Parts: sequence; structure tokens; C-alpha cells
Amino acid sequence: MAEILCIESSGKNCSVAWSSNGCAIFTKERVDEQYSHAEELHGFIECTLKESGRKPDAVAVSKGPGSYTGLRIGVSTAKGLSFSWNIPLIGVGTIDAMALSIARRFPGFDKIVVMIDARRMEVYAGFFDGAGRSLSGIRAAVLNESFFNGFETNEKILLCGDGAAKAFSLTAGRNVSIKSLFPSATMLAEPAEKKYSVERFENLAYFEPYYMKDFLPGQAKDTLSEIK
Repeated sequence: MAEILCIESSGKNCSVAWSSNGCAIFTKERVDEQYSHAEELHGFIECTLKESGRKPDAVAVSKGPGSYTGLRIGVSTAKGLSFSWNIPLIGVGTIDAMALSIARRFPGFDKIVVMIDARRMEVYAGFFDGAGRSLSGIRAAVLNESFFNGFETNEKILLCGDGAAKAFSLTAGRNVSIKSLFPSATMLAEPAEKKYSVERFENLAYFEPYYMKDFLPGQAKDTLSEIK
């Protein structure tokens, strides 16, 4: 069992949570369209530490994909805290953490698609079964008519994340629900605890955010055909 300070800054939600035994005990967060994470993050961390009354056993940080600036702020802050406190750093994939948390909150779906807004008609996307287990790697995708290739028409699908609403026009004739959720530090609690228990820690000297590749308009893959 571990007490972990969790930091999420990959999107518009600047979020800090205190995790105990894989559960978020309390959280400080704010959604800001202007991405003012540099001003908010340290204050949230100070408040969280005061409420906890102790130094954490590890620091967990959302490592992306997501906003370039947001990821740099979160990861550099987490690395600095880990170094100064001499405690482990745990990196957690943003989309994987969202999928696991969402599968717990919204059971009963055949597939879960997590979509992080990447502007225009582009998203960072991950495809999961109803239990939050990955069906394919995380990828940059252009939202077009081929995005849902590979899905059966009778499957119950949950689209979630702040990029999910952009895919609504592509879902005609499918059994689809949409949850426009932001990444949150509370979503890091369970995967961070699992990594802590097996000592899957990051190397402070070399750890960097997962920025992902650039988009290539007009070259989107038949996204779900690789899952079968």
C-alpha cells in the first residue's frame, strides 16, 4: 500500500490528487480553456500536501499524449518533486488511465474509445474492451468516415474524453454513448498503485512525456481494422 501524489496536466484540466492504496482520497482541480497550469499546479500541490500531512511515497504523473505545454509543466514538476524528496517517479499513460477509470464507472459496454482532443478533426485515440483492456496501441487519428471501421454495428460503444463529441457525426446507425470527460489525477490512482507494487519506476534522468507523432492529414488508417 502506498501514498502517492498524482499530477494530471495533459489537457485543460489541471488536477492534483492524493492516492492511498489505489484510491484518490482528495483532489484539487480546475478546467481552464487557457491552460493556466503553470499558475495553478503548485498551489494545488501545496494544498494537497497540507491536507495529507505527510510526504508521499511516490509521485505519479500523466505522461501523455496531450498538450505539449501541459505535459512539460506536469512532468518537470513531478521530476523535481521526486528528485528533491528522493522518492520514485511513476509515469502513467493518460489514455490508458482514463480507460480503466471509465470502465469502472460505466460498465456494460462492449468497447470503449478514449479520445483526447488534438484540435480540428484530430484526436489522440485508444481502443479498449469493456473492462478497460487495450485492444490496440494509442494513436493519432483523423476523424473521418473510416474511423469506426472494424466495429460491429450491434456493439455497444462508449466514446469518452474531451474529443468524443467531435465523432458524433460519424456514429449514425451505431449503438453509441458519449461522455465528454477530461483527464483527472483521480484516474491515475489505480494504475499508479499497481506500478508502485511492482516497482515500475521511471528513470529521472531520461523520462520524458509521450508527445506522440505529428498528424498526417489524408493518411488516417482504417483505425479499428487492426484490432480484429
